[in-house]
Amino acid sequence: MKMQIMGNIQGYPSRNAAVTSLIVHNFIESVLLQGIWETDFDKELSRGTDSTVQGMANRFSIIVHKHYKENCNVKFYADKLHITPRKLTNLFTEVWNKTAKNAIIDIVLKEALRYIEHTDLSISQISYEMGFSEESNFRHFIKKHSGSNPLQYRERMRTASDAYVH
Repeated sequence: MKMQIMGNIQGYPSRNAAVTSLIVHNFIESVLLQGIWETDFDKELSRGTDSTVQGMANRFSIIVHKHYKENCNVKFYADKLHITPRKLTNLFTEVWNKTAKNAIIDIVLKEALRYIEHTDLSISQISYEMGFSEESNFRHFIKKHSGSNPLQYRERMRTASDAYVH
């Protein structure tokens, strides 16, 4: 993993330190999430030994990252953690001052925007990859939560990135 990270850093020598730092951060996050995806952490996470509020919130976040493409229902995640949806929402509100549903939306939105910004996949392909049954639902979701339709968002981010690099 160290060699992969170093290769990533060396692959972007012409960019400034802030951009390189962001690239490395996203790379490490994606490696960790890929590891979570490929292993069966659900049993371990649901039985987690850290019963603190922060520990439960962390387990919730990991499980959402693993399953957001197939399920965005708070009850699904509460069941995995062996607590009620109400308790999960109260716990999450205590830690991050937002509901569990809003936390799920934030994770889905972050991942969707990452696809839009950093891939050349069509919006239809991204919609499918993100687990949306209809492209129109995906477009509406992005517009509602980001203020831009997916193509506008992609163009704005690429324009900003080009201006930042030059």
